Amino acid sequence: MNVITKEEHPFDTEQGKTWLRDMLHMGPMTVTFTKKDGEERVMTCTLKEVDIPIESRPKVLAEGETPKKRNDNTISVWDLNANGWRSFVLANVKRVEFSL
Repeated sequence: MNVITKEEHPFDTEQGKTWLRDMLHMGPMTVTFTKKDGEERVMTCTLKEVDIPIESRPKVLAEGETPKKRNDNTISVWDLNANGWRSFVLANVKRVEFSL
């Protein structure tokens, strides 16, 4: 198990966000973060398409359709335990755990 902390690798930089998103596309990660209400949350999540139920995968936009505006300070992920989409603020991520 590999562990990366906020002190070692800030997740709210452009490089940190890109790294985290790329790793989530490779497979599940356990992300520890502080929720907006101050509570600490540990979530096992992914962006790997085969781990997301077909009916819940992001839809391909039709021609002329505009994409939903994204908040660059957050990342949306598939929560493997809750079986639903969740998001967290990148600046609030304390650590991530993953296996290669």
